[in-house]
Amino acid sequence: MKKKVLIFVSILCLAGFGMYQYAYKPQRNIGLEKSDFDISVANLESEFAKSDSLANKKFLDKTISIYGKITNIDLKTNSIVLDDKVYVTFIEKNLSSLNIDKAIKIKGRFIGYDDLVGEFRFDQAVLVN
Repeated sequence: MKKKVLIFVSILCLAGFGMYQYAYKPQRNIGLEKSDFDISVANLESEFAKSDSLANKKFLDKTISIYGKITNIDLKTNSIVLDDKVYVTFIEKNLSSLNIDKAIKIKGRFIGYDDLVGEFRFDQAVLVN
């Protein structure tokens, strides 16, 4: 009987430790991750035009380097828009060095396509030199 109780307690402790590790895993650092894809705004748009479900499976929650031309800058929300189609929220707070119509490359986490406004969304972005 003692052996069964000891096995049960051991399994319970291992399960508890596993759940703790899952719940409190460290946050991703997109700036240090290697990009899964290097793509332009036009190519990303064409991938979604072919099949949005396949493109979502391919790109969702992946680190992507994307390049395009800045069409809008919002310093209050720390975000920019590329080619009127990609909304990007940055980790860093200083976007004053960016200018509209400047071609740039960013690396960020793709969080989805908002079909209501027709924008692709990235967060945790950093500038790529």
